[in-house]
Amino acid sequence: MASKIEVREGVVQLLYRYYLLELNKNTLKQEVLDNFQVDFFNEKDNLNMLDLINELEKIESHLSSKLNKSWSWERLAPVARAILVNGYFEINYLNVSKAIVIDKSMDILRKYIPTTDPKFINAILDEKK
Repeated sequence: MASKIEVREGVVQLLYRYYLLELNKNTLKQEVLDNFQVDFFNEKDNLNMLDLINELEKIESHLSSKLNKSWSWERLAPVARAILVNGYFEINYLNVSKAIVIDKSMDILRKYIPTTDPKFINAILDEKK
């Protein structure tokens, strides 16, 4: 059984791939169902990921509305988008503690893009619904 951090990183990796390769949602869903790169996901993890994919446009729209007017969603690094989407989903759909999600999101950010200032991701995830 995978740890929560492994599952969290798996979700971020799938979303990163989705953004980087500009995949469509059906391809992403199929990759989840095929356990592509996430063979450690259990059935609940797969269902949560499919729920996230189904809510993806709504989540992106909400997150995009929180960006500074001089930034666009597409301008953010794909890994930053993936971390934000996963964090937002965990907080607002899975009811994981905001403090835990922000802390773990910062860990993932530091791991994958250590030169990035985490303040903007922290600020976006810390805002109220």
